[in-house]
Amino acid sequence: MEQLQILHEIIAAERSAREEVTAARREKADFDRNLELLRRQMESEAVARAKEDVEKARTEELSRVQTELEQLRTEHEKQLSALDDRFREGRDLWAEKIFRMVVGLDDQ
Repeated sequence: MEQLQILHEIIAAERSAREEVTAARREKADFDRNLELLRRQMESEAVARAKEDVEKARTEELSRVQTELEQLRTEHEKQLSALDDRFREGRDLWAEKIFRMVVGLDDQ
């Protein structure tokens, strides 16, 4: 290889290296400029995911509480019905006892 051709190849390699360094510096500058935007985007995405998680948890808890409330309501209705049945069954007897106590016919 001739010296002139070697010199041309060295110059071409240096030029290529400078272009690559310039491109890398540009990429770094672009990244630095966009870093705050990227941070805000990531923060926004994290907040959106957190809101979704909170809404999911709220919905699940509300459903659980509604189910529990319905179970309590059902149990209350059963107890109330049992008390009502007990009242209806003993009402005449209790009325008689109260009457006897009031008029003084009670044996006690």
